Amino acid sequence: MKSLLPALLLSLPALAQTALPDDLQFPRTLVEEGNTALAKLRLNDYLKRHPGHRSATLLLARAYLLEGEPERAQAQLQTLGSPRNDPEYSWVAGLVSAELGKNELALAQLRIAAIQGDDYRYAMDWGELAWRLGRLDLATQAYGRAQQLAPEEPWPRLNAAMIAYAQERYPQAIMALRAAAAELDRQKMPASHPAYPELYFWLGQSLEASGDRAAARSAYLEALRYDPNYSSARRALEALR
Repeated sequence: MKSLLPALLLSLPALAQTALPDDLQFPRTLVEEGNTALAKLRLNDYLKRHPGHRSATLLLARAYLLEGEPERAQAQLQTLGSPRNDPEYSWVAGLVSAELGKNELALAQLRIAAIQGDDYRYAMDWGELAWRLGRLDLATQAYGRAQQLAPEEPWPRLNAAMIAYAQERYPQAIMALRAAAAELDRQKMPASHPAYPELYFWLGQSLEASGDRAAARSAYLEALRYDPNYSSARRALEALR
C-alpha cells in the first residue's frame, strides 16, 4: 500500500471544483500541480488582504500538507473553527488527521467528506486510509461511493477488485474488473491509459485464483499488449506454462 500522503490525490485535477475568486485560481492550480512554494507566497499574500478567507485557508493547509507539515496545516484549519456541512473542509481535515496519526478521527472526517461532497477524491482518500488500516469492508464501501461519484473512472472499481481478490471473493473481483475495462472501452480511451494493464493483470490474477487458467492466460496477454514491459504480468504468464 502507498502512503496516504496527500500528493496521491491532491495532485489530480478535481472533478468538482469549488468556485473561487479569480485571484485564487492560480494558487489553486499551483497546489494541484504540487508547486507549493509559490502557492504559499500567493496564498499568504491573499490572506493578508482577506484574513480568514475559507478557500484560501484550505488551499494553504493543503500546501503545508503536501510539504509534510501537518501541524502547520492543522493550525490553518483551526482558524476556521469547525464548520458544518463543508465537505472540502472535512476532506482536508481528514488528511491532516491521518498524517498526524489520528486514524479513527481521519476515517470519520473523510467519511463525512465523501458522503456530503461530490468530488470523488474525497471517497478515494477515505478508501485509501481504510485500506491502509486493514479495514477492508470500509474501504470497499468508500470505493463504492467513489464509483457513484465518478462512474467513468476505473480506479474505484480496480481498488475494490483488489480488495475482493484479497478476501478471496473472486467472482466479485472479476465482475468489477471487466466492468471497468468495458467502461474504458466505451469511452474510447487510448491504449496508453494506465488503468488498462492494471485491470487485465488483476483480472488474470482473479481468474487464475478461481481456477480458470486459460482465461487467466488471455488476461495476462492482454495486460502485456497494453504494456509490454509489465513485468508482473510477464512473470504470472510464465508461471502458468
